[in-house]
Amino acid sequence: IYHAAGTTSATFLKLGVGARALGMGGAFTGVADDPYAIYWNPAGLANLEGEKNIGFFHNDHFQGLKQEFLLYTTPAAGLPFLKTRGPRAGVWGLGLDYFYTPKDMERRSGLNESDPLAPISPSEGKFGAYDIAFSAGYGWKPQKGLSLGAAVKAIRQSIDTKSAGSAALDLGVLKDFNWLGEDFTAGFAVQN
Repeated sequence: IYHAAGTTSATFLKLGVGARALGMGGAFTGVADDPYAIYWNPAGLANLEGEKNIGFFHNDHFQGLKQEFLLYTTPAAGLPFLKTRGPRAGVWGLGLDYFYTPKDMERRSGLNESDPLAPISPSEGKFGAYDIAFSAGYGWKPQKGLSLGAAVKAIRQSIDTKSAGSAALDLGVLKDFNWLGEDFTAGFAVQN
């Protein structure tokens, strides 16, 4: 019926997280100044210097679909294993995005579809589905008024007995500037 059906995957990554960001209609790329920057624009992690954060977001969707997002951020300077090497001026972030359905969908073979009197096949049991993405990101300020960030994601999707995995990359920039006597911040992010 729809020519592009089944041609994309991991669409759960477009749902968004964080009450403030979703309250702004998802227009958070240029703000990204809280721990949910790991999702929207990893450059925003640089704004969390000197802070450790733990966050949790839950969303109930229609038809029993649910989403959970767990995050943790920490300044790189507080990580003892980076004392002699690696970037120490930024902020690390971890995120776990989990989207799932309860195990209440009915499995049907579809063998009766050609029968005009009884086209619905009998139920052969129940199954569930889940999508999960783990993100690890880093944001830093190479100079005053400029933040850069990157995050890598490991993605896994499963439905009934089928599953698949992939990886993705997010890149982000935040720039503070003054225009006509007013302070502004512009953001740019490339996701997935």
